[in-house]
Amino acid sequence: MEDLYIDENKDLNLDKNKNEFLDTTMGKIIDNTLNITIKALVPDIIDDQVINIKDAIIEGGFEEGLEELKRSGANFKESIKGIITGEFKTVEQMKIAIKDGGILDFVSVCVDKGLKCLSEKTGIDNKVINLVSSGKDLLVNQISSNIEDKFTEQ
Repeated sequence: MEDLYIDENKDLNLDKNKNEFLDTTMGKIIDNTLNITIKALVPDIIDDQVINIKDAIIEGGFEEGLEELKRSGANFKESIKGIITGEFKTVEQMKIAIKDGGILDFVSVCVDKGLKCLSEKTGIDNKVINLVSSGKDLLVNQISSNIEDKFTEQ
């Protein structure tokens, strides 16, 4: 049985070739195609985080990708906490909460779909559904406005 031999020069050469390829037109096209595909397939609420994880894996390997996954997950969790408590640790967490397709938009869409389903299944008067939906919109707009005010303060 042959002993395993790791040639560090070969690994360095592979990294150099990878980086050179990513700087070519073809490498940039492939990277942009992956980003567009991720944005098309992944919900808006997490698409930027998934792209950052992909970039970390490409640039730094699987370990760096896992570290980025941990960072993104922690930021996402803190964004949800911030919406509830009004306290955010970073500006990035605020952006995750209020961006188009962010946490607030996701919750709003879920409530709207739930109300539509409730209306269809139970026959609840549309006036009641519209009232609840309007209240939800006011609440989401107020929370978003409060976060934006904190954002401009910082």
